[in-house]
Amino acid sequence: MTKSNNRFIPDKPFRNYDQQILLLKSRGLIIKNENLAKHQLKTYSYYDLINGNLDKLMASRHPDHFNDGVTMNNLVQIRIIEDRIKSVFLQQILMIERTFKSTLSYYISEHYGVDSNPGGYLSKSNYSSTRSRIVTRTMKTLRNICDGNVGNKIQGAPIKYYRKNHNHIPPWILVDELTLGETIYWFRGINGSGKKSISAEMLHLPSSLSTAQQLEVFQTTIDIIREFRNLFAHNSVLSHMSSRRELNILLLGDPITNANLVSDLENNAANSHNLVACFLSILVLSNDYDQLGIFLAEFEQTISVLDGDSQKFIIEDIFHFPLFLITHGKVFAEKLVLT
Repeated sequence: MTKSNNRFIPDKPFRNYDQQILLLKSRGLIIKNENLAKHQLKTYSYYDLINGNLDKLMASRHPDHFNDGVTMNNLVQIRIIEDRIKSVFLQQILMIERTFKSTLSYYISEHYGVDSNPGGYLSKSNYSSTRSRIVTRTMKTLRNICDGNVGNKIQGAPIKYYRKNHNHIPPWILVDELTLGETIYWFRGINGSGKKSISAEMLHLPSSLSTAQQLEVFQTTIDIIREFRNLFAHNSVLSHMSSRRELNILLLGDPITNANLVSDLENNAANSHNLVACFLSILVLSNDYDQLGIFLAEFEQTISVLDGDSQKFIIEDIFHFPLFLITHGKVFAEKLVLT
């Protein structure tokens, strides 16, 4: 941003569609049909098409210039595949979130009861004494939700009905009002044996893992899908997505079922928190095998519309996802059904 004679001059000025097309052409992008290009810019926006997955498409940056042969249609194709992958992954993450909430609320109800009043399941004495700050903050949040003290947030019909017609709000009603992040905080406040029990129920990994390893994998994978859930929902660029939590890929080896989930997969820093980590987290957290099969089939179908060269370039080079991992995932899912 600069100013000239006290007049604001934006360093990224507005450009109409014709000006955007001229700029793209000046940077070497091939545009054969300007009317179609204008329609594409109206549909996806310049920013979504151009400022996303550019690293593998550019011969130089600052000044920007595309590689020879890159077309406007290439950018649109990448965007369509990216949107579809986000949608497929997000749908499966929502399924896992539902299962996690059900598993957690069942455990709370079974061990701490269903009374949401003082002295009931929201009492701090029920939870870990070593996580007092998390417990105090989480119980305050949960009590506010039970009482309807949620500001402008709209609550669902079930919790309103229970508040009006019953003398308590049971955990399975309360949990549906929580974000995935809030649900994870509730889980973190549970004592060690409770966390191990829930993680064992949620995870689908070989019994050779110790309970401590199971808990480590669960806490990491549930955090990873939470981060990616937010990234998908906020339309972040797929090739740039990464989670702060890092997955220990070596713990996902499966000597019991020989499912070869992570064989041939490079155990590097990128794969521990990129789309690969999200994919692996989804696999080990999905307990509805029919739904998991649908997820894998839809992911594979999304990629199948591309020819072989485009699959490698878009999926592997741009999105950093090895194609063989889909086959590994299918074998892993099939063998888990049989064990």
